[in-house]
Amino acid sequence: MRYLIPVLLLLSFLTAQDKVTFISGNSTDGQLIEIAEGHVIFLYKDHEIPLTIPFSILKEVTLEDGTIIFDNNYYDQKQTEDDLLFNDMVELISGLTYIGAVIEISENNVLFKDKESELESLIPMSVIKTLVIDGKKVYPSSKQKHIVSRTLINVGAVMIAGSGLTGLILNNSEFDENDRPEDVREYVKKMNNLHYFLLLTGGTFIMIGNNIENEDVPNSTESF
Repeated sequence: MRYLIPVLLLLSFLTAQDKVTFISGNSTDGQLIEIAEGHVIFLYKDHEIPLTIPFSILKEVTLEDGTIIFDNNYYDQKQTEDDLLFNDMVELISGLTYIGAVIEISENNVLFKDKESELESLIPMSVIKTLVIDGKKVYPSSKQKHIVSRTLINVGAVMIAGSGLTGLILNNSEFDENDRPEDVREYVKKMNNLHYFLLLTGGTFIMIGNNIENEDVPNSTESF
């Protein structure tokens, strides 16, 4: 019984459905992780990595029990188009960069109004490389980058350790007089190939992880 209570508390936490409501009026369920200065960190339902959502596009944040813990009174009246500040930026994986206004961030898309064309469009999160709102990089957030970076670095370290293990196994392998020379050569070749593959791939993962951790926010303000 003493183990049941912590399990129930954990299940309650994982199944809790908080809610963020955007200025546009749409809302999304999920789990509130943190309210920080100028933004909230919110984990959307069925997502693994939380997103950073600036106060500037939020109307309110509501807990599962109905408690409103953030109410953006400035936006009690619906924001008009004239109020939009076109100083946000979305950079796509393809390399294209757009300047405009982020209206809403949903589970899988960003509703974005382009400054040049003044057209609104839904941009899938899967094609977005960087999202900057009010000069703050919100996607990928520093927490997201850290998770990806550490994962790559840890996997790389394990692979390099594995390469060392294959080297030890090869150096301590013993052969008897009944082993054919061609079989021995094939065995040594396979172990060496595995050793260098793990070493090369592990080092590449660590290099990519370090680059992600140190990646800066793009400075481009050009609209395409």
